[in-house]
Amino acid sequence: MKRMRKYANYPRYFHVVVKCGSEEEQRKLYERLVAEGYTARVCVL
Repeated sequence: MKRMRKYANYPRYFHVVVKCGSEEEQRKLYERLVAEGYTARVCVL
């Protein structure tokens, strides 16, 4: 049985979390980021 490497070779991702004051602000920011070519996801925490 082969030994597993300590760290797997996973792709690196970098995230930015933005706290919005309202659902409307969140929607506008999401739409702007997508229009600028970013991959974005809406989350409600």
